[in-house]
Amino acid sequence: MLYPFSPDAIAVFPTEVSARFWRDWSARNGPRRAVRTDRFISWDTFADRMTGLSEDVRRADGMTRFASAHMILEGVKKNTVPLSRLIPPEHHQSPGRFHRLIAAMLPSLRQLSMCTSPLKDDFKTLYGQYREILEAAGCREISFSQYDITREALDEAMRYVIFFPELITGYDHLMEHLKSSTAEFVPARKFASLQEEGESSLLLYENSTVELHALADWMEKLLGSGVHPSEICITLGDYDSWEEPLKEECSLRGIPLSFRRGISLGSHPAGRVFQDLLA
Repeated sequence: MLYPFSPDAIAVFPTEVSARFWRDWSARNGPRRAVRTDRFISWDTFADRMTGLSEDVRRADGMTRFASAHMILEGVKKNTVPLSRLIPPEHHQSPGRFHRLIAAMLPSLRQLSMCTSPLKDDFKTLYGQYREILEAAGCREISFSQYDITREALDEAMRYVIFFPELITGYDHLMEHLKSSTAEFVPARKFASLQEEGESSLLLYENSTVELHALADWMEKLLGSGVHPSEICITLGDYDSWEEPLKEECSLRGIPLSFRRGISLGSHPAGRVFQDLLA
């Protein structure tokens, strides 16, 4: 982590959480005990500066796309959204199995709608439908805005160091515009040396109970070796199913936990628009 300590460098991370984590880590472990918070930013913040978007603009996220895909598939079911190739006609009355597929491709629709594939007409239809939903909700899809880049918002005197770019959604397009700038890229594989046991690995467990015990054992080992609790991060794929068992297991072992989760889409004005449309 040498770059963030340079006076002319801004470190860009995939998410706000990872930016805060490395900011705090740098302050505790780096040569300086104080770092500027504005030098550790998320990709969304960086992209906003590239595209000139205001910080007040509501950005589409995973929940937005989840709800949008559901609304689009309802249109397919009612024959108001004509998709002839992506979803075969025999599945139009029960298109639920295509929900994840549609939600996953939503951020890429502007680029897909300009392709020469036989699916182009379907992509253009989806793109139009998604834009209407976003407009009704007062949201912006950051990957769409990346086609309207304005470099004037960036300080060319600064060095932008983009960490773990392969984890960033919508990174490919902006990378083309950053090649001639002062941006540098640090892929995740360069941090493999930080792993105590070599390269990262994927562990498979017999069931969730065995995995939970192994996870708690791992946290106990880290804490016992002197790792600060704030340096340990766990991502839960199914938050609701894992929260209570994890709390109980860690409570028995005296392991401190601080849970963070995204705010429900329905808590935002944009989310209430979706709820009203679905009602």
